[in-house]
Amino acid sequence: MKRFVIWDDYIHGRTLTSLSPVVEHIARLTRRSSNDVDVSDAYDWKGLIQFWYQTRCDLFHGVTMPGYVQHDERIRLAYESLHIFMTEIVRRMRHSFTDSDFERLTEVQGLLGSTKGPTDELKDIETGLYQKFIHSPDIWNVDMERA
Repeated sequence: MKRFVIWDDYIHGRTLTSLSPVVEHIARLTRRSSNDVDVSDAYDWKGLIQFWYQTRCDLFHGVTMPGYVQHDERIRLAYESLHIFMTEIVRRMRHSFTDSDFERLTEVQGLLGSTKGPTDELKDIETGLYQKFIHSPDIWNVDMERA
């Protein structure tokens, strides 16, 4: 809940635009129910994180009852909103060290292992790609970085 960049981007309409209607629905749902979690509006990201956690706990500890409309709706909304959020997190992570970076690193490593022997240029490319990977934010810290 202490991460702020992705939420600032969200609040100012720079990212996660499809999330606000889902969170607004969650806010209406939590206002109607007597749960411990209250999401005040579409921009209450701390409340949303609490909603995700509470829904997870209820689901894993057997508090939710399959077929009970309110529980089914909570689980669906938690999944839908978390999917939107995690898609953005993964997008930001891939922006740091891309699939093509990984493919290029694999290619360079193959060339370095060939019979022609390593060249300084290939070693420099390999080192640069390793550094890019090493300095990429961890997936759980990616929201601290601007995309």
